[in-house]
Amino acid sequence: ALARVCVARGDPAAAGARICRTLALVSALCARLCFYVCGALAHRLYSLYDYVIRRLLDANLHADVAALDEASELMEEIRSAWVAIAPRPARTAMG
Repeated sequence: ALARVCVARGDPAAAGARICRTLALVSALCARLCFYVCGALAHRLYSLYDYVIRRLLDANLHADVAALDEASELMEEIRSAWVAIAPRPARTAMG
């Protein structure tokens, strides 16, 4: 979201810094995939992360707000899925 604001206001240096930070995060997610254990799921996530990285690079090279929006929407879907499956603390009975 911050990179989008920087692109919109014509600040390529700040946009580039924000995009590079996001690229590092998505790259770290790629690096943590366990293909041996997760198999097909890991391969699908890798393909998605690779696509997001390419969209972020396009956004950085061409000040493309649409590419930023697409990458953001895709990563938000992944984040929402992780939140949905995250373990929740057990509730205790009140005495």
